[in-house]
Order: sequence, then C-alpha cells, then structure tokens
Amino acid sequence: MAGSSGRTYSLYRRRRSRRTGEAISQGRIDVAIGAAGTGALNQVGAAVGGIEYLDLATDEAARKRTLASAPKTTLATVQPGPGLPGVVRPVNMIFVDYVLWAHKGVADAAVERVVRAMYENEAALHEAGPIWRSHRSATMGRWQGEDMPYHPAAIRFFREKGIWQGK
Repeated sequence: MAGSSGRTYSLYRRRRSRRTGEAISQGRIDVAIGAAGTGALNQVGAAVGGIEYLDLATDEAARKRTLASAPKTTLATVQPGPGLPGVVRPVNMIFVDYVLWAHKGVADAAVERVVRAMYENEAALHEAGPIWRSHRSATMGRWQGEDMPYHPAAIRFFREKGIWQGK
C-alpha cells in the first residue's frame, strides 16, 4: 500500500478491474494487490516470469497510516515457503480477516454448525486452499467493531470456547 510508505495515492493511477492478472500479463500495469499463494497470482507469475511481493513498512507511523487507510486489517510477516512463489524473503503484508455474511434470520443452529466446523477443523481448512492458510481458530472471535455485528449464536459459541473478544 502506498500509504505505508508515506507516499500519497495521487502518485498512482488507480485502476479497478476484474482482469488485473490479464493486465499484468500484458504489461498494462505493474503493481496490483492480491493474496499470496493463490492460483490466480501463481498463474500471473508464470506468465510474466515471476512476481515479487512488496514489503510494507511496519514502523509505528507507517502502521498507523496503513491501518487508517485499510481499517479492520492487520500487518504480519510472511516467510518464504512452498506454495508462495513471489515471497522470496520475509515480507510484511496486510491481512484481511475473512467474513461470513448471514442474514439476521439465519437459524442459530445453522450458524453454530458453521462456526463449530471452522473452529474444530483448522488443519483441514489450511489444506483446503491458500485463502485459509492464515485461519486461526483462536482468533475467530476477534472484535471487529460496532459496525460489524456478530450473529448471537456465533457470540455464544466464541464465549463457550473462551475466544470472544467483543463487548
């Protein structure tokens, strides 16, 4: 994110496209945002001779700028490893917690089954694909703020497991 470096976004031409990988492969853009280890980015890397993830600054001022421009995210260091082409050295990346959306009328039992399955099957989720690699059952109850209400059945489950961090 440009903001973590202290640069302003006015230096960058923003382009939103569902065809970002295609645009990189064709040389129309040089930088994009994407999740490390995903098949789409691995394909782009193969098409252009490799990709490299940019390291985000993590000093306190940069962290504040990043979190101000991308609230409800966290910064963490990703180590090189299998399935992570482009991560050629430890690199600081931004992480977005996954969110499961449910209508407020979804039955408590259904919500409880879903959160229980996720909580009890952390290792299986890690094997399911790159998007789940950072899943940690212990952080499922992380408070996201008043503007992100949790289903009451999820809160009850998180409290039962001692992981609810909300109010």
